[in-house]
Amino acid sequence: MISHLSPDDTFPLPGLSAGVVVDGPCLFISGQVAFDASGTIVGKGDFPAQVAQVMINLAAVLRDGGATFRDVVKVNVFLADRKYLASWRELRGNHFSSPFPASTLVIAELISPELLIEVEAVAAITRVKP
Repeated sequence: MISHLSPDDTFPLPGLSAGVVVDGPCLFISGQVAFDASGTIVGKGDFPAQVAQVMINLAAVLRDGGATFRDVVKVNVFLADRKYLASWRELRGNHFSSPFPASTLVIAELISPELLIEVEAVAAITRVKP
């Protein structure tokens, strides 16, 4: 079971839950970047293309762990530049919907200057893997 928290005495930030309570096992997903299966960076200089590849990678790990994007309870997002913030907020809605996971966003230098975004996640395993 997953319960999303938004206490009345905290400021409600759009697009995230203040907290999430999980009853059961969790899947911890390492930071995913825009590498395709061959290790090539997808979308050099193209933020939406890199987000798309990151989400493909996240979806693959979620699927292998018996979860979906609806099971994600926490995301940590690392952007290479603050200029990508508005685009991230728009694009994340293609994968995460209300109730949103708990979330942290950091502007940081990533492992390669060609990478524009990294996303790590925690998902609650709420169903048996097929």
